[in-house]
Amino acid sequence: MAKLEFYYPRNGQVSNSCADEWVRLSTGEKWTNASLGFLSDAWPMPVETNLREQASRDPNHDSNKAIMWYPTLLLNIDFKKALPEEGVKWLFARTESKQIKNGRFDIEVVILDDTGDIVALSHHVALAVPAERNVAKRVTGSKM
Repeated sequence: MAKLEFYYPRNGQVSNSCADEWVRLSTGEKWTNASLGFLSDAWPMPVETNLREQASRDPNHDSNKAIMWYPTLLLNIDFKKALPEEGVKWLFARTESKQIKNGRFDIEVVILDDTGDIVALSHHVALAVPAERNVAKRVTGSKM
């Protein structure tokens, strides 16, 4: 995520379950067909925003600590339009969460070029679990 620069609407997002952003690579590289998979899986968390707002009301909450972890179970990407061979500097992505239920998180990502043409559609299924599961001490080996 450190290689990305996100630019959000000045007036805020259209809903709590949707995030619109223009994205470019901070490395100076251009988006290519090969990098679309990276973009489709590097989206801000609309849900995390809501959780952070709720957590900010808790005086004991550390705002630098992740609340949730979303390991990807399934990622589909449908390429609709090839990018120019030399790549493009900017792409627009709309990320919309469809449902969070029973520890699963469904999301749709629509990637557009600067003319508004659909470049790719992506659908994800991820787990929505407490962040502690990602950083907890791992048990290795078997105890006999």
